[in-house]
Amino acid sequence: MTNELDTKLSQLKELETQLNSLNELKEKVRSEVFSIIEEENLAQYKNEVATISRVERKNIKFVKDKEQILADLEEKQLVKYYQVVPQEIIPEHKELSKDFDKDVKDGKLQIEGIELEVKTSPMIRFN
Repeated sequence: MTNELDTKLSQLKELETQLNSLNELKEKVRSEVFSIIEEENLAQYKNEVATISRVERKNIKFVKDKEQILADLEEKQLVKYYQVVPQEIIPEHKELSKDFDKDVKDGKLQIEGIELEVKTSPMIRFN
């Protein structure tokens, strides 16, 4: 029994080593693909193997404290951009709403104390 267990553990270790090597190679090739996409400034590329598209992600960066931004929204009576969370969860407080995120990311709401970070990265879908 111990001999069989030793053999299986050796096999498992070898498979783990191969898997790690394959993952490293995969990441290296993925990085090379992304470099080519960037160098050639391609927005989209499609062949029989895969489709590559650039995906734009927008993140809101808070320069001011969220509490101050909430106070500014309340002062300007922009009530659709925050909501009051009832006391039963945690002490009553205000949170920014989904409308706030959406309108900031769409450029419809510009408010002091926030910045919009836009990152573009390729996304690969295999056929």
